[in-house]
Amino acid sequence: MNKDSSYWLQISSGKGPDECAYFVGKLAQLILEEAKKAKLKVDIIKSISGEKANTFLSILISLESGEENSNYDIDRFMQS
Repeated sequence: MNKDSSYWLQISSGKGPDECAYFVGKLAQLILEEAKKAKLKVDIIKSISGEKANTFLSILISLESGEENSNYDIDRFMQS
């Protein structure tokens, strides 16, 4: 397993309805929370808001590991 890995993760609602755009935001929030718990470096690179509040057409997230005190390997995180 590589401790110095990085990933970009894109979540998109595609051409789905508002519910899909709402789910994009909820899923991104869950990924951000879990990555922080795992002591991974996580950033939102870009997001495109939907038409309604709390909706996103797309979110691009950067995930990185390599911290000495990281308790979770990023490759294992991406597979979970």
